[in-house]
Amino acid sequence: MGEKTPRETTTKPRLVGGHLKPKLTEKKLEMKRRIFKITLALIGIIITSILYLNSSYYIENQKWKYGDGTHIGDWFDEGNLKVEDGIVYGSSGKAKVVFCYGFRLIIKNIETGEEGIYVNKR
Repeated sequence: MGEKTPRETTTKPRLVGGHLKPKLTEKKLEMKRRIFKITLALIGIIITSILYLNSSYYIENQKWKYGDGTHIGDWFDEGNLKVEDGIVYGSSGKAKVVFCYGFRLIIKNIETGEEGIYVNKR
């Protein structure tokens, strides 16, 4: 007589912030879990994409044209660009990779600290 069935415990209201609020049903809990899993998957995909776009493999296999700022070469192709440890070695100098958005490569001159932009032409 004192035992409660699972159905009774999930449908009884509870006091939250001074208001009576029904407990979450199993269906709602399952939906929240699915939303959480989907959100985690999307965050993982975004992080993986950002890491790939900033990898030396991606940067070296694109065609980059000089846009603005610091200059280490006019045109970078697969043959005349080398990236090691976040440093881009171009035909007329070297610079540190700041960030790559996929279509824009932002670099920073190691000696002067001036930033430059290269545009992806692939």
